Amino acid sequence: MSLRISGHSFKDQFMNRIVFMFVIIFAVSYRYSVHGINPVGLNPATGTADQDTIQKKQILYNGVLWENKYHRIKGDQFLFSDIFLTGTIYIDGKAFRNVRIKYDLYLDELLTPLNLGEILKLNREKVDSFNLTFENKLYRFVNIRNEAVKGFIGYTNVLYEGKTKLYVKYSKKISPSSSSQYDGEFYQSPQTFMIKENAVFQINSPRDLFGILNTKGNQVKDYVKKNKIKVSKSLPESYLPVVRFYDSISQ
Repeated sequence: MSLRISGHSFKDQFMNRIVFMFVIIFAVSYRYSVHGINPVGLNPATGTADQDTIQKKQILYNGVLWENKYHRIKGDQFLFSDIFLTGTIYIDGKAFRNVRIKYDLYLDELLTPLNLGEILKLNREKVDSFNLTFENKLYRFVNIRNEAVKGFIGYTNVLYEGKTKLYVKYSKKISPSSSSQYDGEFYQSPQTFMIKENAVFQINSPRDLFGILNTKGNQVKDYVKKNKIKVSKSLPESYLPVVRFYDSISQ
């Protein structure tokens, strides 16, 4: 004979409590495992809150939800790929490694996934720089905040930093130009910038490049001709050997 309390056996009530506790534990565990993000910073070794981790998460996940308003435009607005790539983000001197990121070139915004399929647009005012890897190549971007030349602001790829500095600003536009979110096609439009003797120059053609380096113009041209170097506006990396040579012969 089993003991009965309020119409139910003590055994039944005990089993119901066990099932209820299991469901709660499962739900909490699932909540903190989505996308590999641990929103409350639980220490996996102890199961307790790690205050330092919480503060870091608050610093990194500072922004607003991103909405893709241009999903009907042909192509996509992202750099290299429309999937999340692995990178490192630097904020206030702190490095956040192995973060999944996408770079929206149209809006010049850095994105990272949240739980439940949401995407966060990071606060650009807080991000100092970031790195990402694509096809085994590392790309480094710095956040240019003071616009010295039109277009030279926001996330900018560092190509070379010597006596002379070379940068490329990637961006995407919609063709034909339209305010509509339903017509057109994305196309990429890189712009190359050089800092020489603390002055910023935009390079729109190989002729601009040689004009900026005019103090060593004949030597530079001879070097390009002798080594059969081809430079192209559409390939900013092609300027690299020319700029490196210029620095090597400059005092």
